[in-house]
Amino acid sequence: MLLVLALASPIFAAENGVADQHFHHNDIGVFIGGTTPFNEEAGGKTAPTIGVEYERRFSPTIGGLLMAEFVGDKHKRDYLFAVLFTYRVSLLRLAIGPGFEFVEQDKPSGGTKLSEYFVISTRASYAFHVGKITLAPTIGIDLIGETKTNLVYGLSVGYGF
Repeated sequence: MLLVLALASPIFAAENGVADQHFHHNDIGVFIGGTTPFNEEAGGKTAPTIGVEYERRFSPTIGGLLMAEFVGDKHKRDYLFAVLFTYRVSLLRLAIGPGFEFVEQDKPSGGTKLSEYFVISTRASYAFHVGKITLAPTIGIDLIGETKTNLVYGLSVGYGF
C-alpha cells in the first residue's frame, strides 16, 4: 500500500517524457452507479453509489488503483476505501485488492458508532476513449467480512494525463 501511495505522489505522477507512449500513466475519475447487497438484512435493495478513483499505470498492462466510494440512502454501508492491483487487456481493466468499509450505525441508547470491516474488492470495466476522457461501464463484487457480499455497478468517467 505504501508503494502505491508513494508512486501516486506528484513527483512520480509526471509523464516520463517519452512522447510516443500510447497510454496515460495517470487517470483520475468519478464513479456513479448503484450497490446491491446479497444479504437478507438489506433486503437486496439497490442504493445509489458515488466514488472517486485514481489509477497509476506502471506499464501499459499493470497499475495500481486507489478508490473511495459512498453508498447513500438508508443502506448499511457508508464508505469503502481500497487499494487495488489492476491488469489491462486492451480496453478491459480487471482489478482486485484489499480495502476497508466504514459503517455508521445508530446505538439503541442514542448516538452512533463507527464499525470497520475488511473488504476484498473486485472490479471489471471496459474503457471507451474520447481524447483524454475515458467512459468505462464498471461492474464489481465486494466481499465484506465473512458474511456480506455486494454487487457494485455503474459508469466511471475519467481523465487521463
